[in-house]
Amino acid sequence: MSETSHPLRKLYHLHREIDDLTRQLERFPRKVSVAEQMLEADQTRLKEAKERHHRAQQLAKEKQEQLNSREARIADLRGKLNACSSNKEFQALKQQIEADEQANSVLTDEILELLERIDEMAGELHGAEGAVEKAKDHLEVVKRQTEVEQGACAAKLDEARRRVADAAALLDADVRSEYERIIRLRGSEGLAQVSGNCCDACWRELTQQMLREVAQGKPAICTSCGAILVGEVID
Repeated sequence: MSETSHPLRKLYHLHREIDDLTRQLERFPRKVSVAEQMLEADQTRLKEAKERHHRAQQLAKEKQEQLNSREARIADLRGKLNACSSNKEFQALKQQIEADEQANSVLTDEILELLERIDEMAGELHGAEGAVEKAKDHLEVVKRQTEVEQGACAAKLDEARRRVADAAALLDADVRSEYERIIRLRGSEGLAQVSGNCCDACWRELTQQMLREVAQGKPAICTSCGAILVGEVID
């Protein structure tokens, strides 16, 4: 095979290696973004848990103040019983006391249930705080790993691009000019491998003349998609 064909085959391989490395580089920021989103979600859950816990505490405080106020009123009403001037007034005070005591009994049950729920919320809050800390640690690990892997991938990408320049320099001047033009327009898709008797970029069947030219190492361009055709890639 001619010297012209070899760099084209090498370029085909290198451009796909560059595509793969580029895709890897694009995935690294997404990995960090996913970890950041996980942390943000846990922080939102923690904030909501704190708000629920605070509201429950405030409600319990309000109910306790209401209970204390009514108990003070009951004590005041009991004091007034001895000063009643009539049985009617006495009975009215007793009914009010009984009603307030019944209401306080219900309110006491509500406060006890609420305090139990507040204890449960405290546990949920603790769990949410732990989840946030765990998510923070995970994000830091992902950032460190990503930084190392991204640096290694970027170095490989630089090396692959250098090898592309070296391989392109081996092309004849007219072939190199056409290669550079097509690559500028189509990127790595500007080079297509012959697969069977088809172009693997557009999967159109190639003419026998084009197949012979590729087999002989001559540069050939697919008449369907315009890609430069190369023979089977051999590493």
